Amino acid sequence: MESLFARVTRYPSSPRLDPGENRLTEVTAAVFERVDGLAHRSVIALLEAAVEQAERKAAIEAESEQWMAEVARLRQAAHAAETLGQAARVRIQTQVPTPKGRFIDMEVWLRPERPALNHDEVVVWVEAKYGADIHGDQLDVYLADIEAHPAPHRIVLLLLPRGQTLKNKPPPQTHIVDWQTVAQVVADGGLWAKLPQGQRWLLEEYADYLDEEGLMDPEALTAAHALALMEASAAEDAIAGVCEHADAYVQKHWDKPTEYLKPPRSASNDSAFGSGYYASFDAKPSSEKWRGGSFEWGNDNPENWQYVDEDAIRGSNTFYAGAAFEAKDNPHKVNENEAWVASVLSKGFVWCWFSGYYRLVRAKYPDELLVATTLEGQGAELGRWVVETFNLLQLLPPPH
Repeated sequence: MESLFARVTRYPSSPRLDPGENRLTEVTAAVFERVDGLAHRSVIALLEAAVEQAERKAAIEAESEQWMAEVARLRQAAHAAETLGQAARVRIQTQVPTPKGRFIDMEVWLRPERPALNHDEVVVWVEAKYGADIHGDQLDVYLADIEAHPAPHRIVLLLLPRGQTLKNKPPPQTHIVDWQTVAQVVADGGLWAKLPQGQRWLLEEYADYLDEEGLMDPEALTAAHALALMEASAAEDAIAGVCEHADAYVQKHWDKPTEYLKPPRSASNDSAFGSGYYASFDAKPSSEKWRGGSFEWGNDNPENWQYVDEDAIRGSNTFYAGAAFEAKDNPHKVNENEAWVASVLSKGFVWCWFSGYYRLVRAKYPDELLVATTLEGQGAELGRWVVETFNLLQLLPPPH
């Protein structure tokens, strides 16, 4: 078995290439190899999903003999995989050559403990996609080449993120399944409660990885979610009002912005207050002290902030205030500023990147404005905090 790190680092990112698809396949193969039963349960879940898809096609085709036979074939494969049980011998390979010289992304081969029962063997060829489209006739070739495999049950699956559309149509006999089906197996805590601690840790890390890649289904709608959705319009209006009152306070106690968000396709100079609003200012008294950066406050979704520890931010809506820099002016990249960076971070700032700029910002969450009970008071509370942040930054310019 290839080492875990050799697998997951086989396709590193580079300035010219982000091999996310191959990396996702290798990470999955590595976890399948090391978590007892995961490959087996995932294959069963994917085959059951393929059965459901084939049944829908059979219904559309008025129970054509071809699709009824395909439903039966998939059911037999799923039953064979189930019959093998958790003790099945599993072999995982990636980039497996086919008879015609192509390479399938991943092969999962389930075999019984006793070779004499080889009639139960199941092999699944997985062509994994993660944003990329089908290339030429690759699936036609895979569907033909797998027939030369010795396993009696042999299936080709096209694995996509749910919702991904393909410009190139796959062959009609293609079975399309989604990554979220694998994620559901991974997230089923009842299946994995008795695993050794190390395997549970690896499974949890894999679940986090799938979630980060957008391949894990969100949690079910809760009462809190439902209430938030019902009040979303009112909340947006409130954010707009808070921003408007905060803007008035900042203009009075700091300065007028040099740039701010305006309504799209509008010839007016009105401000587009609300979610996503921003206002930028020249750093006073001299922008040279801030390496050409500007001061800015606004409203944003911190889930979009990059290069910041997720434990340092919360929620999906926050107000922010701080400094913004072009990449070439980012003082965080200057080695001589190391002590200064530590000093500003100790005062509640975070370094991050969003909306095209590197930023040194503090966050003010909506619930922190509830110390005031009126919209005007909440706007003033936010405005005071913005001006306080700008004044603090004025006292702490980068030394280099």
